[in-house]
Amino acid sequence: MAVAGMTIKANREEVVDFTVRYMDYGVSILIKKPDSATSSVMAFVKPLGTDVWMAIGISIITVATLLFLITRISPYTRLGDDPEEIEVKQFTIINCMWFTLSSIMQQGGELHPKTVSGRVLGAFWWFFSMIIIATYTANLAAFL
Repeated sequence: MAVAGMTIKANREEVVDFTVRYMDYGVSILIKKPDSATSSVMAFVKPLGTDVWMAIGISIITVATLLFLITRISPYTRLGDDPEEIEVKQFTIINCMWFTLSSIMQQGGELHPKTVSGRVLGAFWWFFSMIIIATYTANLAAFL
């Protein structure tokens, strides 16, 4: 009598009297062993492909430009502002770019859109940022 973890095969069943299987592994995965485990300074970029990073960069520029145009076109941008502080609080293209970058990095910016259309665009951008960050985190965990 012996106890061991063995795979039941036809030629083994002729020689050994096996018990009834209680667990059956039907799926196996075969992967290539990595050549070498080299670390890189830019390893944080590997979880997403180059095309995804390019799409994120283009979307940052596009959303910043749209936000700038929305705040320039809308008459409600300066509603309720003190006339002396209008020059200081302008939502310029640099501020729009900072808003999009700081929101994708989950930080806060000083200026936020005041118009409803700008806030809706900002909300969609935050939702997009949340999905991108969740995807990046999941892929990063898979690479470790």
